[in-house]
Amino acid sequence: MNLRMRFVEIRTLSVKPKKIKIQKELYDAVLDLLYSSLAEEKEISLQRLIEIGEEKIDFYDPIDLPWAIVQIKNDLLFKQVLAVKIDANRNQLVYLKDRQRSLKMGHLHTSFI
Repeated sequence: MNLRMRFVEIRTLSVKPKKIKIQKELYDAVLDLLYSSLAEEKEISLQRLIEIGEEKIDFYDPIDLPWAIVQIKNDLLFKQVLAVKIDANRNQLVYLKDRQRSLKMGHLHTSFI
């Protein structure tokens, strides 16, 4: 049994992006969460995405999970896989930048990472 954790290096979304490391298992789980949520709905609020993540991702610390979801969302924004718009109530709505292409591929992580 390999006890060594694998990590994915992602970029933060800021004026001067920096790289941070997130567990690969968590990164993949959040990608699957994002993809499955956006396959069902055209867009989803960041708050709803975090709520779904807290229900479905049970192997990661629930205190740090919202932070991780935001960092992975920002990484996908940086890679231009996702886009965000702000609604009238100032909620972030996340959606696939190229919905048709992403849905044809079946999974976000097969070609964007």
